[in-house]
Amino acid sequence: PDVALLVDYQDFNAQLAKRLRKLGIPVLFFIAPSVWAWRSGRAKTFQKYVDLLASIFPFEPEVFRKLGFDRCVYVGHPLHDHFSHSLLSEDEKAAFRKANGLAPERTTVALFPGSRKRELNYHLNALLEGFRLAQKEIPRLQGIVALPGSLDRTEVQARLKDDDSIRIVCGQSLSVLQVADIGALKSGTTNLQAAFAGLPFFMFYKTNLLTQLIVEFFVATKQYSIVNIIRPSTVTELIKSSFTSTRIAQEIIRLAQDTNEQSRLKQIFTEIRESFSTFEQRDELQQSTSAVDRVARLLYQLAQRP
Repeated sequence: PDVALLVDYQDFNAQLAKRLRKLGIPVLFFIAPSVWAWRSGRAKTFQKYVDLLASIFPFEPEVFRKLGFDRCVYVGHPLHDHFSHSLLSEDEKAAFRKANGLAPERTTVALFPGSRKRELNYHLNALLEGFRLAQKEIPRLQGIVALPGSLDRTEVQARLKDDDSIRIVCGQSLSVLQVADIGALKSGTTNLQAAFAGLPFFMFYKTNLLTQLIVEFFVATKQYSIVNIIRPSTVTELIKSSFTSTRIAQEIIRLAQDTNEQSRLKQIFTEIRESFSTFEQRDELQQSTSAVDRVARLLYQLAQRP
């Protein structure tokens, strides 16, 4: 080949990049390893074997520069591109609420317990109990549990019993984030999507003790929501012993009642969203419309090098 495009799977592809370098084949690596979270030494490997690194977070080029790798280019995030094409109109939001039995005059709380059965087991009971505790304080609350299309809603429905103030939807997470007023979200990709949607939220996560100890020992960041990694201390994180139904209720009540906090979060989320649309002024990327298109242009440019 004239050029190689390696996508994610950092450990495997780092070894492949070494072999390609020996063959004299230039390498473009798409999706940078999270050196800002753990194993920062990987930047040195990239300096040796990767010709160009296309990152999906706007802060990553500076992180890599500080670690000695100066060929990192921010190209945009595919989730940002996808979200930009998934925005609902006000009429579409109203139709979604009606289709899912959500009263427009009530405060809607998005409840994201996770995308895996194991995460449901860790999170769902405390999340539902916390919501119900908050509902006793604020009766106007209504909840919507968002599940991926791959999970069976039967188990969740059984735990809801006859509670018609909590709805369940599957495979429509982006719509839920746009129609909700506040959110209680498991740590993960959804946090970034919520920021793009401008949804005030708090993050939670619970796991087993062994995994918790591994994270504490190896992960350099002290905050875990991607929103807090981009802008420290933006959203509340309920992890480890702070993940309780009482604390969940407190955070739901706080977000539902504190309009100043809602405004603060929405302003920061606007700034985060704008940062994902800010790119280096490279001539070859001026006409690009998406992260994938920018990667393709960089790949073509790399292939043209003598």
